[in-house]
Amino acid sequence: MEDEKEKATILVVDDDRSVREVVHAALKKAGYSVATASNGKEALELTTRRPFDMMFLDIKMPGFDGKDILTLMGISRPEMPVVMLTAVISPEVEEEAYERGAAAYLKKPCKLQEIVDTARNVLERKAKGEFGIHSADEEQAETSETPAEEKQDSSAESPVDSEVLGI
Repeated sequence: MEDEKEKATILVVDDDRSVREVVHAALKKAGYSVATASNGKEALELTTRRPFDMMFLDIKMPGFDGKDILTLMGISRPEMPVVMLTAVISPEVEEEAYERGAAAYLKKPCKLQEIVDTARNVLERKAKGEFGIHSADEEQAETSETPAEEKQDSSAESPVDSEVLGI
């Protein structure tokens, strides 16, 4: 597991520089390789040049918004899970994000540990084959028992303190 984490590459996409820097630092400290993009266009360019294991994506950005990028990633990179990390707190927007294929939806402000835990959990789900060409029924069967188990051990080995992302 430690080797997998060190090899995992994560793209953080947010137009707010301070959010990008804080999330980058937290994920890097947790052992991941991290790249950042300040907008949707940059994210698209980066994902065409190199593969990423997952992406954290803001919704409200100039140019391509996060929902557009999420849809494009679902078409061009279905094996790469996308986690929405946003200040948009709306049940309708959250539901739309899941319908477009979001792996998770985190609301700012949130604790940095929640971001690190989400990365670990999503990457574990990816390793089980949850993302890509599996059907929704197969995904449900694979994940129906894991969330409680994953949460149970997440706080014990945390390298990131409990700072809150409320920038």
